[in-house]
Amino acid sequence: MSQGDHAEATKTLTECLAIRRTLGNSREIAGTLSTLSTQYLLQNEPDKAGACEEEALDIFRKLGDREGEGIGLLNLGGIAVRQNDLVGAARLFEQACAIAQSLKHQELESECEHNLGDLALRSGDLETAANRFASSLKICREAEDKRGEAIAIWFSGRVDAAGGRSESACRKFAEALPAFQAYGMNSEALDCLDDCAALLHAAGRFDDAVRLQAAAAALREPLGLRSPESVAKQKREVDAARGSLGAERFEAAWSVGKTWTLEQSIRHALESTSGSSINA
Repeated sequence: MSQGDHAEATKTLTECLAIRRTLGNSREIAGTLSTLSTQYLLQNEPDKAGACEEEALDIFRKLGDREGEGIGLLNLGGIAVRQNDLVGAARLFEQACAIAQSLKHQELESECEHNLGDLALRSGDLETAANRFASSLKICREAEDKRGEAIAIWFSGRVDAAGGRSESACRKFAEALPAFQAYGMNSEALDCLDDCAALLHAAGRFDDAVRLQAAAAALREPLGLRSPESVAKQKREVDAARGSLGAERFEAAWSVGKTWTLEQSIRHALESTSGSSINA
């Protein structure tokens, strides 16, 4: 799951669920259903995700398992986002956050703060987004959650990018990328590479931007990490880059980038977006 191999994760979880249903432990069944739900959502199957999570949430509530209930509400919020029900998603995230705070469950609380920050970022409320991501980062650091810390830093960089603070965004992306690589967080690393490419494009560094776009696209393909939303976003950005460069230069840059490994892509991203070079 963490490495972005969602097909294998789904296969393994499905086998796990079948075994646990046979054994009859309700809490373990609910936990597996909840985790399987996240995999279906990552593969753009929100209906399957919702069915799994609703069953899990019902079990957790019958057991009086508040932690499981909070996680279930968080996951249902993510499904609501995918279905473009942002008001419903916010309500679910707030409910999950209240449970997390009552339990002093730092991981769940930081996830809720992050998701509420993402909703604010989507709506253009950069101040609220920045505050939510700062809260998530603080909780992650207190809990020594290095993976969550890297994600919070990355999204804080997205807020900076949306606000036109490109150098600050670059610094945060540069801090997050090596962490993603170290922890095998391939999906996050590739999305962050796309963010770096967008900054380079905005700075007029079209060749560098296209090479990173090509690398991310090529590396993402075998992992099946392409949601309809990301495909549409990538197409817009690639079309813009092609228009800026012209067909010949675009194809030359794309041909180079698509051969890069993840390690090479991250190195080029760090070099291209360093403080001394982003505006060069």
